[in-house]
Amino acid sequence: DEAKNSFGSDWGDFQSFGNIYMAESTQYGKKSAIAQVNAAYENVSITFTLVFDKDMKLTGFWMK
Repeated sequence: DEAKNSFGSDWGDFQSFGNIYMAESTQYGKKSAIAQVNAAYENVSITFTLVFDKDMKLTGFWMK
């Protein structure tokens, strides 16, 4: 909620997701899957970036 509120308190209703873009990254010998998607709400648009390890466990989450 704290991260969400940094974009404003009234996002409005969810409208739609945009295209999902995915990539693979290797850092320090460890592979990760990275997914990025835009989400449109009535009053704000947010880009979500999610990072997963090789077991598909969520290891990173960013909003911008």
